[in-house]
Amino acid sequence: MTKLQALTAYLIDRRLVAPEQLDSYTEQVKLTLVWKEGTSGLHLGDMRYRAVISFERFADNPARLMALVGSWLETHD
Repeated sequence: MTKLQALTAYLIDRRLVAPEQLDSYTEQVKLTLVWKEGTSGLHLGDMRYRAVISFERFADNPARLMALVGSWLETHD
């Protein structure tokens, strides 16, 4: 979920809307416990979730929003 926090901060920095008009949260969280040793330590589990980012009064070009999210994901995901 730290990636969602980082993406949210990135979008706030792009000033698409006022910070109080942007909200993000997770839903449908699924945690699968794994417990296996890896090269960098113990892998405890995998988490999958749906990330929701909500804008109020978004008046910019939707293509710009998709480009910003896509480029962020390309770099960080």
